[in-house]
Amino acid sequence: MVSHALGKRTPVWQGSQQLDRENQLLLTQLQDLVDTAPRGKLGQDSVHFVLGAPLVRHTMLSWQDNLRTLDDWKGYASVLFAQQYGVDISQWRIQIAEEGYGRPRLAIAMDELLYQTILDVVRNARLRLQGVEPLLAQVVNRHFRQLKHTEYALLILERQFAHVGFWRDRQWQSVSCQPFQAGSTLKREQLSALLRDTAILTGQPLPAEAYLSAVDIDASDVDVHADGLIWLGAPLPQFASPEPLA
Repeated sequence: MVSHALGKRTPVWQGSQQLDRENQLLLTQLQDLVDTAPRGKLGQDSVHFVLGAPLVRHTMLSWQDNLRTLDDWKGYASVLFAQQYGVDISQWRIQIAEEGYGRPRLAIAMDELLYQTILDVVRNARLRLQGVEPLLAQVVNRHFRQLKHTEYALLILERQFAHVGFWRDRQWQSVSCQPFQAGSTLKREQLSALLRDTAILTGQPLPAEAYLSAVDIDASDVDVHADGLIWLGAPLPQFASPEPLA
């Protein structure tokens, strides 16, 4: 969460919160985070939530001729989410990207309780909610002008997770998330292995170019265009680490 002075891009305050995965302390944690932020005198403060793993899950839905309605697709997605992540998502909110006939679709899910808690906290704090956005969408929307290749892999590193997506034929072919520890140093070999292993597991060809973004990590020193690895920058620049990894 970042606070800006009216009309200014430089943040005057920033805060982050590691949320309780069991949801028992979720309401208190979100309220504490929002209550800590300074407020403007005009009463026009707004908030925008960007959620990473494991609060948000992604999966790809292969085309199914027998699925006619959105509810049919959501039911199909629920089965795949349960198989892929081994968790009960019957109470999760699922959104499915619209695609043309015969094309696979990207499905995104988040805990319904988390979503409703966010709405309650924002309403109680008398803030305007600008949006609740997955980290993947935040990265793509912020850096879309840099994603120039027609076929590429997108790698997004969090503190404990890595998102890996493969883009081809003007759409996502595979999007997955897995535990990943960068440690105090980030090596090109780590990223190459992660991309290679994920490509094998998801049945995707390994593209020549890969884009990299990272939370709390300055990975600009691993940017080697000759090797097809392109550093996009932080998905949330306000929270970018000031110290590059060795």
